[in-house]
Amino acid sequence: MKLKYFIALMLLMNVSLVHAADLRGKLTGISGAKININCEGYTTSANISASGSYRVSNLPANKSCSFTVMVGSHSSTAIPFSSSKNVSVFNGSIKKFNNQILVVRK
Repeated sequence: MKLKYFIALMLLMNVSLVHAADLRGKLTGISGAKININCEGYTTSANISASGSYRVSNLPANKSCSFTVMVGSHSSTAIPFSSSKNVSVFNGSIKKFNNQILVVRK
């Protein structure tokens, strides 16, 4: 019986360690933007709301990550962050200059 509980506990711990980080914040300035995230090969994306809020959950824990902001076919340069925290916050503004997307941290 103890073995079953031990195995169940280990499985629960493994699930929580594999996907344990969030990236969230507010990026204002241009509507219709999207955020793309890459964490050492794990990729996902999310739309940025009309108010600028975004939240991406279940990122792999303890990875070197980066995100880009897309507006139409234009993308910002990659902005690095680490998923070593449960929650990483990035607030800023999005600007378009000569067909380039710029993300300025606040």
